[in-house]
Amino acid sequence: MMRIISILLCILCTSDSLFAGGQKIWGVPEEQFLHSVTGQYHPIFTARDAEKYPLRDLDGMSPGAGYFLSFFTYADEKLPYRLLEYEAERGQYLFALLSARRLMELLIRDDLDKEAEMIGTRLSRLFPGDYLLAKKLVESRYWQELDISPDLHQLQKRFDSKALEDPEYGLFAAVNAVRHHHPEWKAFVERLVMEYPASSVHHRFKSYISLHGLPDIVDSHVLTSLNIRLYVQERKFDAAFPLITGLPPRLMTLSMLDDLYMCASSGLYVSGGIEYLDSVIAAGTVVPSVKFRARMYRGLLFRKKGLLVQALEDFTVCTAEAKDPDIRQRMAWYVLESLVRTHHRTALSEFAPFRDFVHDPEYFSDVLSDWGHSLFMEGEYAALEELLLGVQDFAAPPVLSYLSYIVFRLDQTGIYRTRVDAELLRFHITSGEGDGYYRALFGYMNGIQADTVSPAPASGGREGISEGHAAAVSGFFDFGFSSLAYESLLPFKDELATDSVLAFSRLLHEAGRPWEGIRAALWRIDQAPDNLLYPLGYTDIVEKTALEHGLPSWLLYALIRTESFFNPAAVSHAGAVGLTQLMPATAKDVSGRLKLPGIDLTDPSGNIALGGWYLDHLIQRSEAPIYALMGYNAGFSRVRQWRDSWKDIPADLQVELIPYEETRNYVKKITRSALAYGRTYTTADAGDVFDYMFNTRRTEMNK
Repeated sequence: MMRIISILLCILCTSDSLFAGGQKIWGVPEEQFLHSVTGQYHPIFTARDAEKYPLRDLDGMSPGAGYFLSFFTYADEKLPYRLLEYEAERGQYLFALLSARRLMELLIRDDLDKEAEMIGTRLSRLFPGDYLLAKKLVESRYWQELDISPDLHQLQKRFDSKALEDPEYGLFAAVNAVRHHHPEWKAFVERLVMEYPASSVHHRFKSYISLHGLPDIVDSHVLTSLNIRLYVQERKFDAAFPLITGLPPRLMTLSMLDDLYMCASSGLYVSGGIEYLDSVIAAGTVVPSVKFRARMYRGLLFRKKGLLVQALEDFTVCTAEAKDPDIRQRMAWYVLESLVRTHHRTALSEFAPFRDFVHDPEYFSDVLSDWGHSLFMEGEYAALEELLLGVQDFAAPPVLSYLSYIVFRLDQTGIYRTRVDAELLRFHITSGEGDGYYRALFGYMNGIQADTVSPAPASGGREGISEGHAAAVSGFFDFGFSSLAYESLLPFKDELATDSVLAFSRLLHEAGRPWEGIRAALWRIDQAPDNLLYPLGYTDIVEKTALEHGLPSWLLYALIRTESFFNPAAVSHAGAVGLTQLMPATAKDVSGRLKLPGIDLTDPSGNIALGGWYLDHLIQRSEAPIYALMGYNAGFSRVRQWRDSWKDIPADLQVELIPYEETRNYVKKITRSALAYGRTYTTADAGDVFDYMFNTRRTEMNK
């Protein structure tokens, strides 16, 4: 691990330019070389013996040159190995580690197991803290059918739980024990089958024993358990569930209980799952950890069935028995949620004994927000006020700003006179750690300036980011592998320097992958400038469409960002497609009205044209754009039904009354984005945005 950290720290320190001036790579000027290799017409691609191309020429290029060049296909099939080995041993940045891992993968894939063992032994010394590389070294010996018992022991000794919890480690141990007829081979097989979660390793083990058999007969429950794993991995719950519940409770393991819960919670076997878990909990031969998990899963199944009193009893016991602070907090969450649903008015006082188990206030934000929303929907304003006062010591700032804003506005509009001190409400709403949406609304309603996002940055170029930080991550883009960049660096997001993350985000934007650029910026959301979090995209099309329909461009940008992160190929779980996430039926209707048949919804021009028209159409049918946004997400007919029950409630509080959590959050997300786009790229301030959204003036909303 120290080796990895030292490599990554180089990113903080490097100040070299992207390429050294005048550098030649294999006799070709560097710019021309990059052009030729990305076009795959450099002579090296057809050279049968690439030994004449000295790898030291790569030293002047951006980090990872050998790693990226290894992805191309060469006539000299050994060249990728040489490139990766050279890059791994150069020891620059994280690409050394990535190269070492990829080299081992290629060698094992190509059945060069002895070479992999020899090279892996050397590379493991360079990266002694990397588990994946150490496991690849063991795997190279595994495929040679050597006895790897000592290697597995060392792997476990060095990496402890990381090895023991790895299903592939369990596979290697079981096959090795069977292959070499170890005295304890049955124990290894049983551990693989009974203790590891269902995964592809069980299919691999099944294939092995189908070809090679087992040294002797094993207990029937082992083969039954193997079949359970195969069925669960294939999601054949109807076949797996009767096999699981046919096993004696004393044979239950933690991962077998996981499979039972997965089958039961699918909806088919909830009652049967509860009944079997009863027997596990009652069995005297079951170990405490299994009994604890059985009780937890029984509580979850009670909850799924709506038996909340019984669920609360199980969660209460689990909270008291849990040793791990994270699990104890998770159980406390279920206790609170069950109390809210069963003991609405006394939930806070009954939850008091569990408050000491809260170590991450954010963990409880959803249940507290849902509780506040439920009280507001039911008109229980005194209870809402009591909730705010009762959770100040453990609720996260965004929840406190949400509850405080509603109480403040109820008082301001005369709907309910609060006893909460006005300064306390103001403190929670305007807190820098609170929700910027409510901070901006508070400022708007009271005619004061309230910042909602970070200071507007300079846009375009690489200003403010050193070339060294750009160089650390630019290889993906220099060599034409921008599509691999995000997934490749995702595992290292917490270890990369902030400047390198921001450089990476900017390069993704420049490469035409804004959906990944935004996600990369979110890795450092507190430091990322607005033009990385809220980029412009398809500017000509958006501006043209906005002008045609009289829409603010900041609203159309906000819609696209919220819907798709500017990914033209985005498809939602419901089937909505493209930048503005139109359902095919809606798109067909709109394209028919516009006489634009056959539009490809993944085409940015056509999608934005249809989405812009549809948004404008909804706005024309609404009293205010805020209702059009509700309709865009939930359907316009639903909004009409909701509004019939919202009379005499100001528009900003009507947003909080939306019954659907998804739609409620959707409207607020678009508003947050609109505020950012308006301030960053136009002269529209928060007042302009809210005036437009609510189609009214602040003074009217305060009546």
